[in-house]
Amino acid sequence: VVDSMGEVTFTAPRGGNFTVCVEKDGGAYVSAGEVVVDVMSFAPTAILRTTQTIIQFNSATPDNLRVMVSTATSCDISSKLTDPISMFNRTVALLLSTPGYVCVEYSPNTWINAGRVTVSDPYDFSPRTAIKNDAVTLEVTGPDVRLNVALSKSVFCQDFILGPSPMGGQWGVTVTFTMNIPVGVYHVCLEVVTGSYIAASGSLVLNAYTFTPTTVIATVPDTLTLGGAVDDPSTSITIHSSASCTSTPVSGPIAASQFKVNIDLQTSGEYWVCIMKPSTHVYILSDMLTVSTQFGIADTGVAVRGIPSEIITTGGAPPDALVKLTSDAECQKQVVVPQQSEGHTVTFDFLVGQGQYRVCIEAADGSRWVLAGVVEVRSYEITPVGALIDGRQSLMEYDPSTPEEGLNVTFVHRFLVSDACAVLTQAESLTVVSYPPTEENIVTFASAGTWDLCTEPPPSVRLGSVVVGVKYTFVPYSGIIDTPIVILVGQGVPVGVTAFLQSILEPGGCTSVDGNTTVPNATIQADRTAFFYLGGYSEGAYRLCIDSGMLDSGPEYIEAEGANRCYFP
Repeated sequence: VVDSMGEVTFTAPRGGNFTVCVEKDGGAYVSAGEVVVDVMSFAPTAILRTTQTIIQFNSATPDNLRVMVSTATSCDISSKLTDPISMFNRTVALLLSTPGYVCVEYSPNTWINAGRVTVSDPYDFSPRTAIKNDAVTLEVTGPDVRLNVALSKSVFCQDFILGPSPMGGQWGVTVTFTMNIPVGVYHVCLEVVTGSYIAASGSLVLNAYTFTPTTVIATVPDTLTLGGAVDDPSTSITIHSSASCTSTPVSGPIAASQFKVNIDLQTSGEYWVCIMKPSTHVYILSDMLTVSTQFGIADTGVAVRGIPSEIITTGGAPPDALVKLTSDAECQKQVVVPQQSEGHTVTFDFLVGQGQYRVCIEAADGSRWVLAGVVEVRSYEITPVGALIDGRQSLMEYDPSTPEEGLNVTFVHRFLVSDACAVLTQAESLTVVSYPPTEENIVTFASAGTWDLCTEPPPSVRLGSVVVGVKYTFVPYSGIIDTPIVILVGQGVPVGVTAFLQSILEPGGCTSVDGNTTVPNATIQADRTAFFYLGGYSEGAYRLCIDSGMLDSGPEYIEAEGANRCYFP
């Protein structure tokens, strides 16, 4: 009956989903919705006699309620076996010598039966170890009542992994399991009354026969190392095309020597390895052996140091694998930190020296590195168009491998450091250069010395370096027509190059040479002097043009700083 507040109080006979039906005029009922009724429960439902045991209530049970154990299903407090105690985090500790009913005080002096708890003496079993995929027969000792046996990861005997299976054998004390479950530690659970299980003393440790590696390459001889629970160094193995050790093997039996087995499989695919158990001479399924095709890489051409470049893995190389560069064919001496591929593509900056490097890929099982190919790395090329002189505008040609969208770089003077890029910060001004060269690729170096070409930080990578010479200078000199003169040049002028005097009225500067206004060439001597004879020339000012000596294609004349005026007598 609905009360004045529109509320209905009812007692559900069990847990589950119930439909709420409302009577309408005329006696017909219609659905008003569903109500979900949870049931209070606890685990374990069987405990050891006179041994304090913690029991855990489910989430449907409100916390901090009082709990007692009674011999009466009605939870009559006069039939209590234990005094009421309060829960903590939905747990209570019970110490019983006889079975009873666990009662929860849902409201003051209102006790609800949450279920029966069974009391049992302890059980034991042997053996305590087993091998994965092998059959193990457990012999149970203890009280006579044992209906079924199961394996669980829970000491409360919840969520069985194997079983339940009935007890058997001549005296009903054994049970046999085929241990095709994951390696680990399990509790042996015995059904002491219908539906109530108790964990035997101790635990069952499940080991496995193992081997490494679990990935090999077709047509490449290899060696498997047996491990795990394998205890016979000279046991034997068979290799099968299915997960059945009773099928005809594709290879074997092959005897081991000091746990090592040599194999040579010619066809890629998935195989299964079976290892003989010495005590029974029965082959036990170990694990899958993946035989892949040869790992490889697509032709990437020549990589350039400092320029990100992709390597595409091919053949049997697994996707999303670790890839590294090494200097040896055994994949031992890595030269860069391994990178994980995205699918079959991995990107490196190739921050290594020039030379050939091996590309090694980690096998799918992580047991080894497999040589996949070779990549050649060369240095980034910077080509000045003409000599690099302090204060002179210089056109730079950059490596053809420069990305089409441009590469943010800057020249940084190497002052008191071995690598200017290593100390470059984001605050440095950057010059955007592109390939092929344009007028934007003109650089004016502010001082002589070594300049490093650095990528945009962070981090900054040195692509290469150039050496900038000092300005060409000479001591201003006043001479007399038709007489010899000796001109002293500055320290930066190379010895042995040619020089000439040219009228400042000559258009084009030192890049335009006209024999009518140019006196014969002189050679810069070791004492930094140049000898000229001023015969047949008019009074006026002349510029001194000096060959940079830096070009193999021929002389490149640069105007030196200073002025010389020749006079008629």
